Amino acid sequence: ELAIQKRGLGTAHNQFSVTNVNSHSLGIIGIRPETGQRVSKVVIPKNSPPPANVKMKFTTHRPNQQSVLVTVVEGESEDPEACTPVGQFMVQELPRGLPAKWPIQIVYQYSENGCLKVSAKVAGQEKAATTEFVRDNSLSDDDLMVWGQRLQTNNDPLSL
Repeated sequence: ELAIQKRGLGTAHNQFSVTNVNSHSLGIIGIRPETGQRVSKVVIPKNSPPPANVKMKFTTHRPNQQSVLVTVVEGESEDPEACTPVGQFMVQELPRGLPAKWPIQIVYQYSENGCLKVSAKVAGQEKAATTEFVRDNSLSDDDLMVWGQRLQTNNDPLSL
């Protein structure tokens, strides 16, 4: 998504600042340990300009867990059903005997070209997984020109 700001209102030479931002929050689905309820946790908030690089610590849910499913979503709600799935991947073959609440580091890297790279690394283990998701939500050059022309011919504040 693009945030377009008009500068120099009322002058003959208007300038535009175009900032590429994330239109929706990017998050991960986890399990709340106290209740066992699935929840969505925001990792990169909406309106964050790329590039964005965020690291968060999560944990395994139960003792002797053999795999970790990483589900990436888009949306602001804590309710996973209200969010849009982006994709998922799994860290498999974890060693036997890991206790519950064993640390897992999740890294979200959101680049300017709309690529989201997500990795999961289990603390003290070689097991890790990384996946890239391509999210092409940007406006074309033609669309940017149309918006620029609209803003140049209209001194009223932009409303959507």
